[in-house]
Amino acid sequence: WKGRPRGWAAFFLAFAVFAARLCAFQSEDLAALSNHVKELMSQGRFEQAIPICERLLKAVPGNTGLLLNLGMAEQMAGHPEKAIPRFEEILRAEPNNVPSLSSLASSQLQLEQPKAAIAPLSKLVALQPANHVTRGMLAGALLSAGDLDQAAIQYRKLTAEAPADPKALYGLGKT
Repeated sequence: WKGRPRGWAAFFLAFAVFAARLCAFQSEDLAALSNHVKELMSQGRFEQAIPICERLLKAVPGNTGLLLNLGMAEQMAGHPEKAIPRFEEILRAEPNNVPSLSSLASSQLQLEQPKAAIAPLSKLVALQPANHVTRGMLAGALLSAGDLDQAAIQYRKLTAEAPADPKALYGLGKT
């Protein structure tokens, strides 16, 4: 092919067309897999979604959306200890990622680690101060961790928002 610029040009053109078709095929395949994961997750078939999520993540490493799906599938399948590092990785890239903060805290609470859940729950409450459920989780984690003063502060805020909430009243009474 020495001295044949047309030969090289034709070769590179053919290679570019092949590469474009391969990428399009992979993109369609990945989209189909992603839709299958959504379907499995909506059906509560979390264990079956895990290997597909792992396959997607290998194809598109570092994608926080795919990492979140994998972590959530692991958590919902009863493997919170595997999910925690996924959520922590997302939070290193996106510190205010609400679904990751919430899922991290839930996983830590599933593993009966209320002290570990306090930091992500505190951040969630700071990001969403009107979220009654998250504040209740924070109050409960603080109570379980033995921080009665901080738990009381959160329970007082909850009872101010919803004076008839029996869980908030009970928690306030325990503090």
